[in-house]
Amino acid sequence: MSAAKPLPSRYVLLKAMTALEAAMSDLSARTAAGARLSLGESAGVALSKFREAYSKPLTSVMYIAGAAMAPSLNKQAQEDAAAVEKLVVRLIPRPSPRTIGIGDVVAFSSPLDAQGQHVMVRRVAALEAHEMVSDDPEEPPFRVPPGHCWVLADNPAMEPPDVPSDPRLPQTLRTPQHLIPLSSILGRIIYRVAASDAHGPVTNSPAAAASDAPVVEAEVDVESLTAGMDGGS
Repeated sequence: MSAAKPLPSRYVLLKAMTALEAAMSDLSARTAAGARLSLGESAGVALSKFREAYSKPLTSVMYIAGAAMAPSLNKQAQEDAAAVEKLVVRLIPRPSPRTIGIGDVVAFSSPLDAQGQHVMVRRVAALEAHEMVSDDPEEPPFRVPPGHCWVLADNPAMEPPDVPSDPRLPQTLRTPQHLIPLSSILGRIIYRVAASDAHGPVTNSPAAAASDAPVVEAEVDVESLTAGMDGGS
């Protein structure tokens, strides 16, 4: 039996930092809720939460349908409407401009789904405080509000109108569909699998690519992800 492959040191550090943030966030939430813990109790709670968070993977797997992100993702959907592609998502528990960058491909809860069960995938085009200028000269420029980002589909032919024109629609449906709260982001897409011979890392911002590299190395098991898949283009 061969020895297990050692985990990259940067991956171990990322796991530890993620677990530490989870532990501190949990303690802060308890304090805000009025919990009064002694130093020993706080340490015990933090250690328990740290261990729990550290034991969890930094990624999950989802599927994408449709051609909105083609040709970057699910390219085959441009010819086959039923095509789907498997995606590896690096989970981001507390998204912010520090963890999300322009150019990142992100999965997020759809702003049009009040239940938050519909997940969409788009590329970040702008972050909070960035000025947006419309192609329509009659539309004044505006800045992306704090705590939000502007996302776009890679396939412009699949983009919906920015704002439905009917004022009788609920306010949530009159909000630009490209403007989403950072808090709705579930994670960043770091790997795609279309077939056993068609898979690879997803192009994100340079900073994200560097940060995600050890996660891809440690958690992306291509053999497992492509098991049972046929070859493709």
